[in-house]
Amino acid sequence: MRTSLKIRIGLLSVTFAQAMVVTALATTPVFAQVAANYTMNLPVPTAAATATCTLLPATAPTTSLALVQTFVDHFTTFDTSLANGWSPHYDGGYDDVNKKFLGYDWSVKRTLSGNAEQEVYVDPNYAGTAGKALGLNPFSAVKGVLHIIAQKTPPELMKYVGNLPYTSGVLTTRKSLIQRYGYFEINAKLPVGQGLWPAFWLLNVDKAWPPEIDIMEAPSVIVKLGQVNNAVHWKDATGANRASSCKPKTPIDDTFHQYGALWTADRIVYYIDRKPVSQIITPPGVNSYMYMVMNLAVGGTWPGNADATTPIPADMQVEWVTSYMVGNPKTCALTTNGVRQCPAQ
Repeated sequence: MRTSLKIRIGLLSVTFAQAMVVTALATTPVFAQVAANYTMNLPVPTAAATATCTLLPATAPTTSLALVQTFVDHFTTFDTSLANGWSPHYDGGYDDVNKKFLGYDWSVKRTLSGNAEQEVYVDPNYAGTAGKALGLNPFSAVKGVLHIIAQKTPPELMKYVGNLPYTSGVLTTRKSLIQRYGYFEINAKLPVGQGLWPAFWLLNVDKAWPPEIDIMEAPSVIVKLGQVNNAVHWKDATGANRASSCKPKTPIDDTFHQYGALWTADRIVYYIDRKPVSQIITPPGVNSYMYMVMNLAVGGTWPGNADATTPIPADMQVEWVTSYMVGNPKTCALTTNGVRQCPAQ
């Protein structure tokens, strides 16, 4: 029968019927494109994690963990204006009275000044202080690839965006998907150059910081060493901020790579191309609902500022973003503000 035919989508082998579900969903404007019963088996290290991040050898023994997909976007289309779609700014909370998400017009949610970053995160409708849309769009979806472009701010618009010299993009699932534990992944081609800082990470839904799980950070200062950063941030018993990180060797080249993390109650395992590269015991307090973030920052205290050698425009390319859970995705449900919430199993 035709439904027994196996088809490959990305790294996964699925039935013809499942592929038709994915295809049908991909051609609709529905944001959280989730195929029913779409599963994968993830290799998980058999070695116990420790309290600090530890690199794993390529030969580390693994066992298989079955996961079920809760979210995927293949970027066949892209629109930041959807009510429960990608959010192009950092989270400002939710107004229960006026029934809307906050932060869109807040300049503090359009960059991370604490990092001394040089970019302002924009979208076509963002007005800054101009009183009308500036028409700056860092996003485009072309042939199933999302492009996040960092480029110089037009001089005549600098005064409306806090005099930040670069425009770029950030996208979060705060309005669409929040999840407690699971596997989270981006398939991306990363730009390389002085001051560039692409990342894929998880933030806490209640806006408290930490916790934070950095699935992949690729600031220029470590990329030139052939590394990316895996990290987790948390508060210890005294309330002090703590962090632990690993810097696995990885090719940052002109090809796409999958960067992922398996987050459970017991440990966090980081992956490159679905192979485990590092792990750590899940720190205390890293146990509440989180959402995905991807962005292309420019400059800052860690990578240093962009300079004349930086390849601007810079292009972070994304083929997909996805998440999986252990257990039954039917336990996921919509919250009162329309966000898909997937609990721990």
